[in-house]
Amino acid sequence: LPPRLCHPLLHAVQNGVPLLALLMLPPMARRWGAATAVLMLCFSAPALAFLPMSPFLPSFRSCATGRPGRAPAVGGLGGLVMLRESYDLLVIGGGPTGLTAALAAAAGGRTCLIIDGTEKKRVQFSGPTGLFSKALRDAAKKISVRTLREMGLRDATVWKQVETLTSDIVKTCGQSNLEVVTANRIPHLRGTASILDAGTVRVTFLESTRTVDVKGKATLIATGSRSSLLPGIPYDGKRVFDSDTIRTLAFLPKSVTIVGAGIIAIEYAKIFSTLDCRVTMVVRSRSLEDALKRIGVDRDVTLGLQRDLNMNKVRIVFEAQIESVTLPSEGPAGGPKRPMSIKVVRSSTGEPLTEIRSDVLLTAAGRNANTD
Repeated sequence: LPPRLCHPLLHAVQNGVPLLALLMLPPMARRWGAATAVLMLCFSAPALAFLPMSPFLPSFRSCATGRPGRAPAVGGLGGLVMLRESYDLLVIGGGPTGLTAALAAAAGGRTCLIIDGTEKKRVQFSGPTGLFSKALRDAAKKISVRTLREMGLRDATVWKQVETLTSDIVKTCGQSNLEVVTANRIPHLRGTASILDAGTVRVTFLESTRTVDVKGKATLIATGSRSSLLPGIPYDGKRVFDSDTIRTLAFLPKSVTIVGAGIIAIEYAKIFSTLDCRVTMVVRSRSLEDALKRIGVDRDVTLGLQRDLNMNKVRIVFEAQIESVTLPSEGPAGGPKRPMSIKVVRSSTGEPLTEIRSDVLLTAAGRNANTD
C-alpha cells in the first residue's frame, strides 16, 4: 500500500475493531445463534486488533515502527506513524535507560515517543559504547587469538574475524531491541532533540534541517555520556583512543596501555588480555582499592578484581600518570605496527617512573553527561 493510504487504514483497523464487533453481532446472531456469534467474535476480534503487527503486512509494520526507508511520514522523514497531539512521556535517547523507560511506560498503558539520535550508518537501538565493549568481550571469548596465531594465521585475518563477530553481536542486539519496541507499538523519531519548554521538544531529523515539535506531559533525558579526554594526549582514532573511539580500532595490537582504574578501564584490560595482548594499566591512585573506593566498589570485590587482573598477566603501574606520548612514523601499508613511546612519571612528584612501548593507548578516565 502507498504510505498516504497506509496511515489512515492502520488507524481505521485499530480504532474500528470494537465498532465492527458491535455491528456484526446482530446479523451473526440471527444466522447462527447468539452463542455461536459471541464465540466467533471472541476469536476474530484479537486477530483484527493485532493485524497491524502481522509480518504479512510490511506496509502496516513500517508505519507503526518507523523503520528507515519504509512508508515515510511527518513530512516524509523517519518513516513514523502520524504523531499524536501529546504523549504521556517523551524519551530523549534510545539507549538501555531510554528503552527501559519507554517499555515501562507502554506496559503501564501510557503513550510514549522515543527520540533517538543514532547515526544512519549504525543499527538503531544497538546501544552506546557499553554495548560495543560487551560484544567485543563475547567475541574475544569465542575466538582464541593465541591458537589462531599458532596456526599461522596473520593478525589482519584474525582481527577481521573478531570485527565481524563483534559487528554481528551488536546488530543482533539492535534488531532484538527494535523488535521489542515494535511489539509494544512505541513510535520513534530518528534525530536530535532540543527542549523548548516544559512540555515541548523540537526534533531535528538526522541529515536534514527539517524539524517537528512534539508535546509530552513528561520528558526523560536519557542521552548517555561521552568519554573525558586527558590533556596532552594526541588522540588520533588510529593508535590513541578514548573509551568511545576504541570501537574504530582497525588492527589487532600486540600491546595495549590503558590509563585509568575504573570499571571501563578494567573491562578493556580483561578484553585485550583475552585477545592475547600485553596489557599495562597506568593508575594515578596508590592502589586499585583507593581508585575504586571513590565509586563505591566493595573492598572484597576490588581484591577479587585485582587477583583476576594478575592472573591474566595485566601489569599495573600505580601512582603514575603519562607525561608524553611519541608516535612513530607510519610503516609500510599492511606491515607491522611500530610501537609508540609512552613516558610515565609519578603522579605525586612528577619524577620519571618508566617508559612503555605500546601499539595502542586507551584512556578511560571518567565520562561526561551528554546533555548539551
